[in-house]
Amino acid sequence: RRARAAVVAAVTKLLGDASLTLDAEVRRCVRAASAPGALEGGGCGARIRVQELCAMPQLQPLAGIARHEAVAAARHEPLANLSPQQVVALLPRQGESPLVSLSADGLFLERLTPSPEARGLVPPQPAGASPPDVSLMTFNLLADMLTYCEAFPHAEERHLAWPHRLELQIAEIELHAPSILCLQELQGTPPGAEGQEERNHFAAVDAALRSRGYDGKYARKTRDGSAWPAVQIGNAVYWRRSEFELLEHVTVPINKVLVAACADEQSRQHFGRGAQVAVVVALRHRRRGLPLVALCTHLGCTFTEPWTQIAQAHAAFSAACELAARHGGCGVVAGCDLNSIPGSGVHRLLTSGSLPHSHPHMAIVAEHVAFPSLGPPPPSDSACGGERAVTLPRAFTSAYAAVLGDEPLFTNFTGPPCQFVGTLDYVLCSAHLAPARVLQLPSEDTVRLGRFLPSERFPSDHLPLLAHLNFAQGAPAGAASAADVASPRSATAAMLGERLTLSTQLERRSVEAPEDYRSSASLVRQASFHKPIAALPHGFSERTDVTSESSARSTPEGSPNLRAAAARQLMPPPGAVSPKRKAAGSDVDRPRSAASDASDGSVGSAGGNARRQRRQRGDGGIPLGTKGAGGGRKGGGRGGGRGGGSGRGR
Repeated sequence: RRARAAVVAAVTKLLGDASLTLDAEVRRCVRAASAPGALEGGGCGARIRVQELCAMPQLQPLAGIARHEAVAAARHEPLANLSPQQVVALLPRQGESPLVSLSADGLFLERLTPSPEARGLVPPQPAGASPPDVSLMTFNLLADMLTYCEAFPHAEERHLAWPHRLELQIAEIELHAPSILCLQELQGTPPGAEGQEERNHFAAVDAALRSRGYDGKYARKTRDGSAWPAVQIGNAVYWRRSEFELLEHVTVPINKVLVAACADEQSRQHFGRGAQVAVVVALRHRRRGLPLVALCTHLGCTFTEPWTQIAQAHAAFSAACELAARHGGCGVVAGCDLNSIPGSGVHRLLTSGSLPHSHPHMAIVAEHVAFPSLGPPPPSDSACGGERAVTLPRAFTSAYAAVLGDEPLFTNFTGPPCQFVGTLDYVLCSAHLAPARVLQLPSEDTVRLGRFLPSERFPSDHLPLLAHLNFAQGAPAGAASAADVASPRSATAAMLGERLTLSTQLERRSVEAPEDYRSSASLVRQASFHKPIAALPHGFSERTDVTSESSARSTPEGSPNLRAAAARQLMPPPGAVSPKRKAAGSDVDRPRSAASDASDGSVGSAGGNARRQRRQRGDGGIPLGTKGAGGGRKGGGRGGGRGGGSGRGR
């Protein structure tokens, strides 16, 4: 009986949604044995030959079945002694599994439910087409120290377990094989730390990626420019060693950069509170011989202080531009979790290259705090109507906005207590690169099969983004173009066919064609862009009502529920806060009692105790507290909502 349960679990997983969408070998075998269209989203009749099934590594008696350690332990013996014939005899018959069944002739294992939607490239890549010069993936992995049932009560505990999620994350990376990979929330421990090996997930990810042909650089979050003494999250940039060689790398302690740019002590204390880092690498493309700079960063969760996020973004992207200048003014690519929605101050700064001081997200609501002096004080910026502005050396193009015409509807899709649906993740590039294709995002219906993110199929609360980029015609091997440096706004305009930048489009479309401006995500962007920050106390909670009213006026009855409901559910009421503590603050390393950890779901073993206690109680209770200075989810987090595009932040 236990052996049958192990086999049923293995074959159910092999023909499950995640395997059918991420495992290239499984898809090949299923396509060969199934009717045309069976593997398309919603298609029926997907099946695999039993002979090929038994040859799969997941089912080889000496490989896959022996991994079911819980079953093996219950029998006090390994399951590796099962022969292929015994495996076939144990395959589920009709009625023994809701997902798979052995065919009547015994030759096929059939999937009983429609095939899942698979993510493909948009536009599709023609057969035989040349590979792109650069394929960049950005992926927020959702650190294990931030993953427990109180934060994601919709998810089964086994789907939140790190081994399950790591397997899916590596499968997703392996399927798309990006040439550059930017990872956020990669949990690691200090070098030489004893007794924390199991929590050093960077070591596991690093080993898996290096065995697949990648090299990389990793940096954990820092405080005052020094290493964090305990387990902490960080960012990493990996590249395929067959396609790139490393020239130089820089780790940017963002808070230290901002502190050095402040003129007074109160401003230094204000902008020095974060712990964000940026990893910047200079690479040489082996085939083209061109240098390229890649940036990965993860902005903080200060959604009620978007000016802080703007300063952090400026520090990170300025460092990338500075490194590019040292390598002949080469192109820059970035994969980031900006914790900011489209149309926010951060988004406008990056996509237009400048942000006027009159922008509502530049209005500092803190006494005696001045914005850091980042770079040489620029003259009035003509791109901002002659106003004083914060400027970057370059403007950046969003790959998804360039290919699709707008940012994705969402890259983050979470339910209670976080209650957020929106775009926080981006693939950006400077004018030396042209976006060609992007990876399609799953539909709302597909995500809702697991209720919210993360789920059995999706291992993080973020969706990975992938973009194919090509070096632009005449991209210089060592000299910066005048369009890229002298006129940052013109770089984005040229890349998008002389269109206005996205944030300006939002401003114009909301005025000229409000009846066509129906997506809830666009309404959120519109409201967040126009609402003055000083008028949004309690974490921008007023914006919920503004957006809901707009949705009610402009969303047609019967449209998908996301368009009508996502904006209304964007933010919890004032005072609500997720129990999921974020590593951005000091809570992670502060000594805590087991009782306090059990009550608030903190990190570490006590967080696991809280998880077990909640399951044992059988209730869905989610402890909520008063909103702290950081607000919201993941340590400083999301309690009052995402505010004008600043976000959930980690």
